[in-house]
Amino acid sequence: KQLFEFPDCPFESVAWGTLPSGPETQAYIESFAERFGLLAHIEFETRVVGARRKAASRGWLVEVSSASEGTRSVECDFLVVATGMFSYPFLPQVFAKPAHFAGTIVHSSQFQDVEMARGKHVVVVGSAKSAIDCAAAAATVAASPPTLLFRRAHWAVPLRIFGFIPFQYIFYSRLGQLLVSLYVGPIPIHRPRALDCAHRVLWPVLWLAFRLVELIFAVQRNLWGARWPKTDLVPDVHAFAHVTDTVFCDLCSAGKIATKRGATLAVRERSLDVDDGT
Repeated sequence: KQLFEFPDCPFESVAWGTLPSGPETQAYIESFAERFGLLAHIEFETRVVGARRKAASRGWLVEVSSASEGTRSVECDFLVVATGMFSYPFLPQVFAKPAHFAGTIVHSSQFQDVEMARGKHVVVVGSAKSAIDCAAAAATVAASPPTLLFRRAHWAVPLRIFGFIPFQYIFYSRLGQLLVSLYVGPIPIHRPRALDCAHRVLWPVLWLAFRLVELIFAVQRNLWGARWPKTDLVPDVHAFAHVTDTVFCDLCSAGKIATKRGATLAVRERSLDVDDGT
C-alpha cells in the first residue's frame, strides 16, 4: 500500500505491505479528495472539446462541454493533459486484420481468464508488465512454453534491491530524485544553477553508479541475452515503472517461458514471420 498513499494522508484501511484492491484504492482516493476539499475544484461529466494557446498572452483557452452548462471556454496559465495511456486497446496493423490466421488474437486487456490459453501454443508480443503477466499466466496451462516476442527489452526492477532494500527507497524518494537530477540534469524550468553545476561535475561518477545498478538488476532478474535492455536504466524505469517479482524470472530459468527479440512482419495461418528470418 505504501506506493499508493500520499505522504500527508495515510492509507489506514490497508495493512502495510499489502497490495490494495481496486475498490480500496478508489475509496482511498475519494477520501483524500474529500479531506482536502478537492471536489469543489473538480468538474465531473465534462468533456474537453479543444484547446489552443492564447494569441495575445501566455496561457491556454480550453473549450469544454457539459450537459448542465453547455459549451464554454476556460482560461488557464498551464494545461496538463492527464487522460492516461491505456484507455483504449491498441493492436498494431499486422495483428489487426490477419487474413488467414487459424488461432485467436487478443489484446492483453481482453486476456481475463487463463483458460483462454489452456492447451494452446501461445506467443505474447511485448516486454512490459502486461506482457510479462500474460506470459506467466499462460505458462501454467499452455500446451508448450509461451514465447515472449519483443522488439525492445525493458529494465525489470526488483521489489527488493540486493534482496532487502525496498526499491521505492531508492527510486521514489527525495534522495533518488536528487540522484536522478544529478545524472540526467535538472528540469529546465526553474533550473537551479548549483544543481546544474553539480550535474556537470558528478555525471561521470553517477554514470558508472547507474551502470552498476543495471548490472545488479540484471543479476537479480536474469536479464541476459535477448532480455538485456539497450536503453538507459533511468528513463526506462521512469517511463515504464516495470517492477516485478521473481515469478517470471523463475519461469524463464526453468524453461517454461521462451524469450525472443524481434519484430513481427506477418501473421501466417499458424505462425508469425519475424524480422530475423524465423
